[in-house]
Amino acid sequence: MRPEVHHAIADDAVLAARRDPGLARSLNSYAYRGQLERLLPGVYGKPGLTDTVEGQLAAARAYGDDLVLTRRSAAALTWWPELVQAAGMELACPRPISPGYGFSCEQRLIPWELLTRVDGMLCTTPELTVLDLMPDFGLHAVTEALRRGAVTPGKLERALALTPHRRGNQLRRKLVADVVAAPWSFLETEVHAMLRDAGIHGWVANRKVVVDGVTYFIDVAFDAEMVAIEMDGFETHGRWEAFHHDREKWVALATAGWQTLAYTAQTKDTLLDTLPKVLTQRRRLFNVSA
Repeated sequence: MRPEVHHAIADDAVLAARRDPGLARSLNSYAYRGQLERLLPGVYGKPGLTDTVEGQLAAARAYGDDLVLTRRSAAALTWWPELVQAAGMELACPRPISPGYGFSCEQRLIPWELLTRVDGMLCTTPELTVLDLMPDFGLHAVTEALRRGAVTPGKLERALALTPHRRGNQLRRKLVADVVAAPWSFLETEVHAMLRDAGIHGWVANRKVVVDGVTYFIDVAFDAEMVAIEMDGFETHGRWEAFHHDREKWVALATAGWQTLAYTAQTKDTLLDTLPKVLTQRRRLFNVSA
């Protein structure tokens, strides 16, 4: 075995024929005999190297800048490390290629504005990654990225505008519209979507209200009717401090004339039955037209 190949195997490195064309025939021969494994076109390593994420990344980097890390693989590398990846690393390439073990690759041209480089590897930006994950994860992909500070609603809108005519964009446009109001939790996102789908208008998300010098934020506020909707999600209210703070806030809002309706993930489905009745009562009270 040629020394450079022997050292590569010993160091868990990869070899690319494009870097040393004179080595190409030997690499192919070693792969035929099972001493090396073809990882990507013209890229070789020891058998089993791509069983690890590090080995897959090394192979993708050795192939060249044609490859872009996408979807779950991009999310796990950049902003969602706990995400369980697909069976094979997910890649995109503007040319059709047939990857080897441990890879899946779609032919796709990605706008340069939506590319970034991490650990020497091109990958989709967080906002495009979120759009890619939407068909599988729905709102969860969006809220997780927002919670981690990886994206903003504005960046999602821009990424959607830069990638028109994609299959699934109708769903993506709806989900992006659901987060434009910048909800602070997954439950808030769901309630915002419920209100929009029901055609209920006149509300503002995350309304800042000052009562006796103390600042509070109402999850959904109907200013004219002074109706506050509060989403009591366990992920953000699962501590005693948050529990007591919410009750203090609701009492303070009541002293300022607000009527508060509190919902949990289990009770949110009753909102559309209760809210219209309460709004009607409050409009009569304040002589406000719908």
